[in-house]
Amino acid sequence: MTVMKTKNSIIYSAVIILAGIGTQSCTNEVPFSTQGEGTVFLNTKMYSDLVVSTRAAIDDDIRQKLEDEMTIYLENSKGVIRKYTGVSTVESPMILNVGEYAIEGWTGDSVSADYDKKFYRGYQKFSVEAGESTQVTLEVNIANVIASIDITHLDPSVQDVNVTFNHTRASLDFDKDKIDEGKKGYFMMPNGDNVLHYKVEVTGADGKVVTEENDIKDVKRSHEYKLQLLSEQKDNDKGGALVKIEVLDIPVKDQTFYIYPGPSFKSQLAGADFDVEQNQIDCTDNNFNDFYLRVVAYYGLKSLSLNFNETFEDMSDLNGKNIWNNGMTGDEVSAQLLTKGISYEHLTDSQISDDNGTISVHEGWLRFNQDFFRQLPQSNSEYVIEVKVSDNRTLPISNSIIIRIANTDKALDNKLISSVEPPSPETSPMAILSDKVTLEGVINTDDAQYYGIMYRLANSNDEFVKVYAPGSLTRAAGDRFSVTIDNLQPGKTYEYKGFCDDYEEQKTRSFTTETRFEIPFGNMETWSKFSNNAAFPGVGNSSSFWDSGNHGSQLASKNLTTSNSSFINGNTVAQLKSQTIMTVLAAGNLFVGNYIKNEGTSGAQLTFGRPFDGSHPSALKVKVNYQPGSVDKVGSKDKVSGFSKGDNDNGQIFVAIASSQCDLNTAQGKMFEPQGDNILGYGEVTWNNKIGSDNELADINIPIIYNEKAKTTPATHIIIVCSASKYGDYFTGSSSSVMYVDDFELEYGEIRWSN
Repeated sequence: MTVMKTKNSIIYSAVIILAGIGTQSCTNEVPFSTQGEGTVFLNTKMYSDLVVSTRAAIDDDIRQKLEDEMTIYLENSKGVIRKYTGVSTVESPMILNVGEYAIEGWTGDSVSADYDKKFYRGYQKFSVEAGESTQVTLEVNIANVIASIDITHLDPSVQDVNVTFNHTRASLDFDKDKIDEGKKGYFMMPNGDNVLHYKVEVTGADGKVVTEENDIKDVKRSHEYKLQLLSEQKDNDKGGALVKIEVLDIPVKDQTFYIYPGPSFKSQLAGADFDVEQNQIDCTDNNFNDFYLRVVAYYGLKSLSLNFNETFEDMSDLNGKNIWNNGMTGDEVSAQLLTKGISYEHLTDSQISDDNGTISVHEGWLRFNQDFFRQLPQSNSEYVIEVKVSDNRTLPISNSIIIRIANTDKALDNKLISSVEPPSPETSPMAILSDKVTLEGVINTDDAQYYGIMYRLANSNDEFVKVYAPGSLTRAAGDRFSVTIDNLQPGKTYEYKGFCDDYEEQKTRSFTTETRFEIPFGNMETWSKFSNNAAFPGVGNSSSFWDSGNHGSQLASKNLTTSNSSFINGNTVAQLKSQTIMTVLAAGNLFVGNYIKNEGTSGAQLTFGRPFDGSHPSALKVKVNYQPGSVDKVGSKDKVSGFSKGDNDNGQIFVAIASSQCDLNTAQGKMFEPQGDNILGYGEVTWNNKIGSDNELADINIPIIYNEKAKTTPATHIIIVCSASKYGDYFTGSSSSVMYVDDFELEYGEIRWSN
């Protein structure tokens, strides 16, 4: 039995984004009127279904990533007039002409279904009045339909539970482990699909399985649909478990709050700032100085403890002992540490007030005096002290830092080998890929038998993996060497250090692999329309990633490019159909970029390319069906020499990785140039024959060939262009050519280079 209920439950926001403040004049929008200007102050907030986390550093990372990746569009009745990538790039205040506006923002991952990836969207209309100041808040909320399961009311004798949610495009399975973890499903509903189906399987104490499946109809984005499974109290003489299912509809509501980070540290040596995370304290010259470690903890300090490594022969009994006790230093432990030259001084408790109340901020100094360093026996191994601090909030946040001390040459970093800082993505953008990196080191001895680089995932307990340098035994002291490490994970931070024979470099360095870009709305499931009725893959009423020539064809109230859910049963694809518009050929097309405006009937202004994560894919995968017609329209013959009426039309898809967008004006002959200065990698495929069987899509792989510029120029934009008539820019092709495309995906593998 299924019961539908509505529950008003507040889902607390995990991130707040405030727009950066600056001033920038408006030079590129079309004015609404000549009656003056107004001032707009924009405030951008972001809400999520995430529960407030005690791991503030992770929350900060999420917030920063979403903030940096947010795409924001400002539009008026003429279309998009400004575009921003990253909240910090939005000027506030902004000066706008009098009239009606709308602002839209989106960020996150638009995938059909996932346990973690979420998509966020906001849209707000506003008016600008002459001489007036307008406050505009763009609230960017989670745009997924969220599904979850509650089994806390099930009889404990139930052996197992499995639940599957699905829509027409994707499904997610929840076993009991996922349910116990509180996992949720995040669904982007396909265009026209507002039904989320579920299937529940419950295994009773007798091992029999009861199955119930049903539809949750009229689902809405920003709503969580929780299946609450309850054991019925009445007898069940049919065997198995008797389970009632209630569907709770929980709107995701907004409540702002402030995030304060966990405890932080700052260090000083000999009265000057000292980066203890990157450097050893060098005591080899017997020049001893006091070392101070400042501790700052929001909500007060709960505990402060030290852990000494095995190089300290008589300190292990102090490991993990709290030297801060209810606002007082711990008497016995502090007394022992004081005899070693270690003390803690509580400096102050200050107060911070926000909308949620007042909190205290603890600050103190952990001091290691000169005698502490002077009394350490000389050792060929470094001394290591971990300082761990927990704050005093309801769910404490902990942080730690490592202090490293060397008092002999052998214990110093770089005695036999030293690794080199990782390549910079700005100067060597292809040195660190999503799965591969080349690192360098310096051998500091003539006597090494073998050496290389060892690495592991940062902040893990994994063993370091050693990669031996080629050509060992052939290098002299001071020579550089390099190693290439592959099979890495994308978007991960690794730490590494050099090794030489049995010696390991003490200091570690780190690098982060490239992420792998997921093409927004690449599955062609979600479609929307501009205010002029032009269709595009995406959400809202302005282009955010994909665009097409539909703006131009709207002169004849036609869409060249549309969604099609009948070509392949149960699957929505993009249909690109070339047509005759006002006596000339208009190619069915789809591209990553922005259609700006028509240039009469002779062409259009547009841009190719959208900002992306700067990674370096090796190929574009796409599913295609192409049905070329016979050429019946020929425009500029000099531009399409050898292409005549009656020939098969040509369809084309190309992809490019670029250092900037491409500004085009087909009316003025300003076309896309594959060899342009900003093109770092390029791949294309062209057909003059049918591709794919009837009502079937063929898998197409388009390799991206990189040029030498890609080694020194960061990638900032991705370009994808599909056309049912390759020479449509010259009004040449067939008005019966049609191309179907779906499932755009980037591949990351071996990089190919131009000769």
